[in-house]
Amino acid sequence: MIDAAFASWQAARAAGDSIVVVAPDHATVDALALRARAARVIAGEVESGGLAVDGQVVGLGDEIVTTRNDRRLVTTGGLRVRNGDRWHVDARREDGALVVSHLDGHGGVVLPADYAAHDVALSYAVTVHKAEGVTVDRAVLLADEATTCEHLYVGMTRGRHENRVCVVTDAATTGHGHPQGPDPIEILTGVMHRSSAEVSASETLRAELARSEDPTTLHRLWERMAGRPVRNRCNYIEAGAGPDRRPERGVHHGDAGGRYGRPTVPGLTRFSTGLVP
Repeated sequence: MIDAAFASWQAARAAGDSIVVVAPDHATVDALALRARAARVIAGEVESGGLAVDGQVVGLGDEIVTTRNDRRLVTTGGLRVRNGDRWHVDARREDGALVVSHLDGHGGVVLPADYAAHDVALSYAVTVHKAEGVTVDRAVLLADEATTCEHLYVGMTRGRHENRVCVVTDAATTGHGHPQGPDPIEILTGVMHRSSAEVSASETLRAELARSEDPTTLHRLWERMAGRPVRNRCNYIEAGAGPDRRPERGVHHGDAGGRYGRPTVPGLTRFSTGLVP
């Protein structure tokens, strides 16, 4: 998939389009960025040496992305330096500062040495975090089994005209009882159901309560006890449907509990009376 991503990068560059490859980890980003930079060095577009920046080399002719807002740095076009802005390196100064021009035509600015040393990166390939705020003509996201839905959203919304995902799978093997690698569709399905966002206790409870009152859940539990006495079926559903909502309603044991000492699960009456098949 790294080869496929690099091929997409080359094709976009050849067509005159701006492109960024979004990768899940720093090792993949560095491999892709160095490969892209090497191609540009061979083409005579970028100097071979340059400023060492967080494991990368940034030189004259390179394209970089700024990764921190700094309102003190303003371009000749009046634009403040922002996270996600893309720049062309016009010159390097002996003190480590970079003279850059905005790739969308918003003027130029000098990035001081301390900013250049910590808050820029080659823009050919970036992590999901550094991709936030980036806008290009085309974008390619490398996704694997660790990618989350938030990462998918960021990676698939960077391109104005095209957004593509390359799914990384384990190498498929055959013979000797070794299983095949996971299907790309299965991996993407998992990505869309995997979130990195922290869920609060109230959100967790709300989701469980919604599940407990879902007609599909209640019907499934009701059918599992088919042929049993209604009392047993009701007790089974109340036990398996989800959290007890009595405290929320101010109801205690023995209060409004009907024959069994506990209120029925919302929606349960519809099933027990046959209103829902």
